[in-house]
Amino acid sequence: MNLKELAAHLSLSKATVSRALAGHSDISVQTRERVRKAADEAGYIPAATALKLRSGKSGAFGIVLPHGPTPFEHSFQAELVGGIAERVAEAGLDLIVTVPPPHGDEVTAIKRLVEGRRVDGIVISRIRQADERVDYLLERRFPFVTFGRTPQSDRHPWLDVDSHAAALAAGRRLIGFGHKQIAHVGTPPSFTFSAYRRTGYRKALAEAGLPLDPALELTADPSGDSAAEPIAELLKTHPRITALLCDSDPLAMSAMKAVRQLGKQPGRDISVVGYGDMPFSGQIEPALTTGGFRVRAAGRRLIDLLMLHLRGEPLDTLQELWPAHLQARQSDGPLT
Repeated sequence: MNLKELAAHLSLSKATVSRALAGHSDISVQTRERVRKAADEAGYIPAATALKLRSGKSGAFGIVLPHGPTPFEHSFQAELVGGIAERVAEAGLDLIVTVPPPHGDEVTAIKRLVEGRRVDGIVISRIRQADERVDYLLERRFPFVTFGRTPQSDRHPWLDVDSHAAALAAGRRLIGFGHKQIAHVGTPPSFTFSAYRRTGYRKALAEAGLPLDPALELTADPSGDSAAEPIAELLKTHPRITALLCDSDPLAMSAMKAVRQLGKQPGRDISVVGYGDMPFSGQIEPALTTGGFRVRAAGRRLIDLLMLHLRGEPLDTLQELWPAHLQARQSDGPLT
């Protein structure tokens, strides 16, 4: 269906339909909603050249990717960007993907997109407790959406996965198997998701009346690339540990490596649980028990939220917390 046919179907002028889809305030809210609903039902996608999200804008979105030192990190980013790219293409828009050089400044990369007027909105991920990217975009009042919550989440659209609940569920599962000495292998506290996962782990212990031992909380590189040695050292220092709850699947992979370095078998001698449910997690030996979510669907939804933001939808309708599922496999089990 083209614009002319959609307008005829609604008994409206083409100009009215076009302006309604663009979110112009001179079209009533009721008419805008009616037009959008009809367009969605008909599968109508406006051409980028005919309909910009805002008048005079570029018709493109941007994402600045952090460097991932391992293929496992890249696989997560690939899924996320894949969903983003699909949804952008369906909307008739373009996607600009930027990766700063190693140890490069992401804020500088974002500034080039914003100040060069190359994009109408930006997606950012791997949110930090103190995030200069968020500060800059809020100061510029530039449209953006975050994959993850920030300390200023009430001021912008976001989509996050309930990391606290995921870690709590994993902790309860291990405790249900009889484990009492459970170590937590976490990511640096500068990442917001790290705090949520750590509180989920701690709550699981508290619920079961198990003591919290700070010595069993290890912080490691989120990619897991260099985590095997410190995890092995933790296991040597605390030989009564029977389970490792990890903040990411790459960290869980390093945990399995560390367990094997000590001559033990992951899943049999020491249980290991990850987070992320990356494609490789079900293919390794033993297959990894992990918390997960639909990464590609999350990428698609981020673009939906950003487009709705550009249309002027209320912020409190553009902030979503998704549940995580626990994918039970063979890397954990009853205490033997």
